[in-house]
Amino acid sequence: MIFEVLSGSTAKIDQGSKLAEYRELASIDTIVFADPENELTRVVQRLGPTTWRDDMFAQPHDVALPSLDLVIPHTEIFARD
Repeated sequence: MIFEVLSGSTAKIDQGSKLAEYRELASIDTIVFADPENELTRVVQRLGPTTWRDDMFAQPHDVALPSLDLVIPHTEIFARD
């Protein structure tokens, strides 16, 4: 699993060329992009050897990580101390 925190200056690279590189790693089954500025997430999950599901959430959403049997609440992802 990879959890990538986006920034304005790197978001295109992170979700473009870096995402393509992550998908090539057989050990990766879930990639989560968190946009702290807009408090939104994008979850890319492997369904098969070359098949991926790509969900971009346009509203607050808890992130399910089935391979870890875990759900991370939106409020925890974007908690600010």
